[in-house]
Amino acid sequence: MSRAWFARKEVGYGATPVTWEGWLVTLIFMAVVVITTAYLNPDARVLHLLGLDRVPLLRALRPNAVEVTAALLVETAALLLVARWKSNGPWSGRA
Repeated sequence: MSRAWFARKEVGYGATPVTWEGWLVTLIFMAVVVITTAYLNPDARVLHLLGLDRVPLLRALRPNAVEVTAALLVETAALLLVARWKSNGPWSGRA
C-alpha cells in the first residue's frame, strides 16, 4: 500500500496534508482557486501579477459568476476526491 498523503482528522470531518505530496496538492488547489476567482474581476491584479493577463485565451474568456461558481465546485470536489483517495483511513465525524 502506498503512503498516505493526508491523515484523517482526530476531531471533526476530513483530512489534513502530512507529506510533501499532500501539501503540493493543497497549494496547487489554492493557486487554481485564486486564478479562477480572479475572473470575477476583469481588472484583477492577480492575473497581471502572475503574467496571465497576456494569454489571449484567458483574456477572451470572461465567465459569469455562475460559471465561476461551478468551476470552484469542480475544483473543490477534485481536491476532496484526491484527499479521500490518498488518506490513511475512512473519514468520520468525531467530536
